[in-house]
Amino acid sequence: MPEAAGWVARLHAYGVLLKLTYGLPVRSVLILLCKAANDVSLTGEYRDPWNTLIYEVLRVWEMSPSIFFSGLISLLPFAPLSNVAKGELPALISQMTAEIGTHYGAALQKEIWACTHVLMGLKYRPHVATELLVGVFNMLDLSTSSTYQELVKNAKAEGEARGEVRGEERGRSVEARQMLLKMGIKRLGEPDLEAQKALKAITSHERLEDLAVRLFDVESWQDLLR
Repeated sequence: MPEAAGWVARLHAYGVLLKLTYGLPVRSVLILLCKAANDVSLTGEYRDPWNTLIYEVLRVWEMSPSIFFSGLISLLPFAPLSNVAKGELPALISQMTAEIGTHYGAALQKEIWACTHVLMGLKYRPHVATELLVGVFNMLDLSTSSTYQELVKNAKAEGEARGEVRGEERGRSVEARQMLLKMGIKRLGEPDLEAQKALKAITSHERLEDLAVRLFDVESWQDLLR
């Protein structure tokens, strides 16, 4: 199922579950945060042979930033993703700073700005968001934000996982290369300098294992590595 169709199918399922649980009418709204998520199939109507769903599509980049100042504080981090030009961002951030600083304490301010920084990554390059929010960073220690800490924790865990995978892959490659060399020397003799360089350049253990299987079908290292 295409990704966009999958979103709408889940939206339909959630609506049915909510109606069954609470016995109330359900209004379905699909909120798209960036243009990359847009799709021509998101028409506001979903049909299959047995069901029909009418839903609303909100494309944040088409919405006025003022909308996000008129509701819950949790909506403010979405304002930089709205229909605002890059040159208008400094004024928007200043407006957000005034709004947030006037009504909310430091702890909640940190969470709001941490969310804002993350969401801005959907539309702007990292340095743009950082430069715009440098004043906020200087004013508030965002490192104590629970949102920021969770992001750092997840990034660290993901990095460690990637490191473990890369380490395991390197280990398997080293083992496969050593085995190939032992078998190859017995079958083909010592590899020359060019063949040694070619072997070192192979980092995939699967490729090295395939070469080991082919050893008895060739008569030289050059034939094997061709």
